Amino acid sequence: MDQRRDSALEGKAAPSGSNCFTELDTLAAHFSELKNEADRFTYNCRQQIILMSELGLAIARAHDNPTARQAAVDDFTGKWPYAEFVTARNALAAAAISLSERVMDMDEDAAPSAER
Repeated sequence: MDQRRDSALEGKAAPSGSNCFTELDTLAAHFSELKNEADRFTYNCRQQIILMSELGLAIARAHDNPTARQAAVDDFTGKWPYAEFVTARNALAAAAISLSERVMDMDEDAAPSAER
């Protein structure tokens, strides 16, 4: 996301890269416990990508007009859901940790007593 935002601030197209949405969708499909948090996180990321695209376009249209560039940045900053992004990211991380701990506990419970 930082690379996308930096490109947008320069008025450039977003860099190509891996598709984290597919990875998160796959993870959520295999672990239903993560679905709500993964969906919330990817929704927020998609919102940010749209805003960053709009910012990049506005910066590119502003050319060398510092007032127009600053207005574009101010508009982006006013709409940027960063707090929601952090909340969604933290909720997904907490759900993944909780799931991992439950899986590890089940593995320990299922292990024969001689292996413990």
